Amino acid sequence: MEKHENLSQSKYAEHRNVTKGYIGRLVKEGRLHLIKGKLNVKMADEELDNKSNDDKAPNYWSEKALHEKAKRELAELDLKLKSNQVVEVDQIGDHLDKIFSAVRQKLLGMPSKIAPFKIDSFASTAFCFNKSTLLDEAKSNTPII
Repeated sequence: MEKHENLSQSKYAEHRNVTKGYIGRLVKEGRLHLIKGKLNVKMADEELDNKSNDDKAPNYWSEKALHEKAKRELAELDLKLKSNQVVEVDQIGDHLDKIFSAVRQKLLGMPSKIAPFKIDSFASTAFCFNKSTLLDEAKSNTPII
């Protein structure tokens, strides 16, 4: 078969002693790849024998394994999100906005005569408290996505 590098689906089916429908199904599934409407005998044989190492002929099973792994990781992430094991980044941003707004409101709510004396101690403690609270939340068991 060296002289027949590319064969039609029906000729390749004869070469493999299988039906044309079987080869057509493999092409449709993506296991075999047509090049200008024909099958490369060497690449198709290696793929069906499950020993394809050629970059031009991707191995169906390794590609399928990568696809299944990605689907599994997405499902695990979705499950963790639904069970509150992870938190979305947008939620963290909203939480930070609320904290800093509260601190700002407290600072703005101080009487202006007391503010010069209290602002340094109040602001440093308020911001240190909020920073440490945020750091504690960030170090907790809830990962951020």
